[in-house]
Amino acid sequence: MKTFTFVENLSPIPDLERRQDEQSGTRQYQLPTGEWVPSVTTLLQYFKRGSLSRWRERVGEEEAKKISTSAARRGTKIHLMLERYLNNDPQYINEQSHPDEQQAFKDLLIHVDKIDNIRYSEAKFYSPKMKLAGQVDVIAEYDGKLSVIDFKTSSKVKEEKYTKDYFLQATAYALMHEDLTGVPIDNLVILVWSMDGGAQVFEKSKAEFIEELFNKIIKYHKENKS
Repeated sequence: MKTFTFVENLSPIPDLERRQDEQSGTRQYQLPTGEWVPSVTTLLQYFKRGSLSRWRERVGEEEAKKISTSAARRGTKIHLMLERYLNNDPQYINEQSHPDEQQAFKDLLIHVDKIDNIRYSEAKFYSPKMKLAGQVDVIAEYDGKLSVIDFKTSSKVKEEKYTKDYFLQATAYALMHEDLTGVPIDNLVILVWSMDGGAQVFEKSKAEFIEELFNKIIKYHKENKS
């Protein structure tokens, strides 16, 4: 088991209150000012609502709920094992978890071990300027480069053309980190585990996604004025 180093004396990040609408699945965070803003995930899902509706119609509401619930449960358990491992918890593997979940953890280890000098783990970041917030998996060095690192799970091998939303999300976190700490982050790393493909790594610069992210932010807030 690797022992990870945590960077000390960092800018404190307040723990934001979070609420979720169970019916719509949308999530909001309360900023220190008292204002409620959408999560980054809610923003991105807003622009996929048509394709999600068509998928639900195609497979049926009951089957769609079953698939979504199973995927969310699996992702949560894998995330928890990774979080414990990064926090140097020797009890990182839950022996009661499904063999697929344990295999996912093992498949990802070779890539997770490239992480070190962790700055933030499971931190709630926000930006009053973007009117967005969200919980980032890890801010740390990956192969020596300060990066936003996000863990994802999938039922199928993830083609690169379908990773854009992952990078838009990570770009938002990178910009929030700079707003809150004054430290810029350019590198984005997405570690994906799929049931039929094992571990995949996607790594890009945030510069590629800033324009599209801001276009979506502007459109979302324009169409969702309270």
